This record gives sequence, structure tokens and C-alpha cells, in this order.
Amino acid sequence: EKCNARYVLKLMKWTSEHELGKQLIINEANKKLIKTLCFFLSNDERFETELGYSFKKGLLIRGVSGLGKTHLVRCVQDNELHPILILSMIEIADEIKAEGEYEIKLGNRKLIYLDDVGTEEATVNHFGTKINFFKNFIELVYLRNQGKTFSGLIVSTNNSFLEIEEKYGFRVRSRIKDMFNIIDINGKDMRG
Repeated sequence: EKCNARYVLKLMKWTSEHELGKQLIINEANKKLIKTLCFFLSNDERFETELGYSFKKGLLIRGVSGLGKTHLVRCVQDNELHPILILSMIEIADEIKAEGEYEIKLGNRKLIYLDDVGTEEATVNHFGTKINFFKNFIELVYLRNQGKTFSGLIVSTNNSFLEIEEKYGFRVRSRIKDMFNIIDINGKDMRG
């Protein structure tokens, strides 16, 4: 009861202002994403009935830079029902370059948010070994969860499906459509 959609929205507003230092902007460009996050994180049936999404899938948030995708997820990362582990794809690629691998440590988090998929160097070279983390990650999650749920994942990207295919291959593009509810957001750069 306590962790309903209204709670998630209040948390989003409070965290934005008190922890991230800026008042939450709600406009036509981000209203759908805010509603989606609130319904998704609170297990509100309107996620499926009103928005037409599926709780068996994760979220793929697509839109150009500066629309507040990452900011909104940061605002709700510490929600009580589904705490989120935020991972930067650029930092993952840097660690793979240095160490040859990247291990995701969930701790007490229930959801994984891969931020800015497509901005990283897709294939990283570690002493002659070529590693494409996102491709390997998606294929492994798909294989392990086939026929089950992918709701533990949130991904943000600035890339179109064609760009995703060019970076990670057709198989990843195809699996993404199967694994994620696609949330496209448009608008102007809110950073100024």
C-alpha cells in the first residue's frame, strides 16, 4: 500500500530537490516516462492496463541526451519496493579494458539500470581479447530467462534500433524487442 505510484512520484520530487539539488521538471516530454516509472516501480496494474506494457519485460528508455532519463531513475533508485543499481556503460567498458571483465554486484538492489547503452566503445580490447559486454550481457540474460521475466532490467540509450544492431548485432536487436517495453521520449535538451 505504502509503495504505490503516488509514493514513487513523491520520492522522485523529494530526491530531485533535496538530494540532487534541482526541482523536478514535469513537462510533456517526460510525463510519460515519469508515469511509466511510477507505475512500474509500484507494481501498479495501470502499467499494463493504461500504458499497454507488460510486467514480464524490463524498460528500454530511448531519447536524445538531456531529456532527464538518468536523472529520473536516480530520483527513484532508493525506492523501498524495487531499489535500483545504476551502472554506467562507459565505466563498465573502462573496467573491462583494465581488468578484462566486469562483475555486477547487486547487493540489496533488485533492478539493474544500464545507463547510456551505445555511448561506450562497443567492443573493448583486453590484451588481444575482444569483449562486447552489452551483447554478451543481453544474450546471457535472454538465455537464462527465456520464457520467464526480464522485469529486473532498465536500459537507457540515445540509439535507434538500427544503431543498436550496428553496434551489437541483429540478435541483440531482436532480443531487446522481446525483453523490453520500449519507452520513446522526445523533447528539447533540458540542460540548456
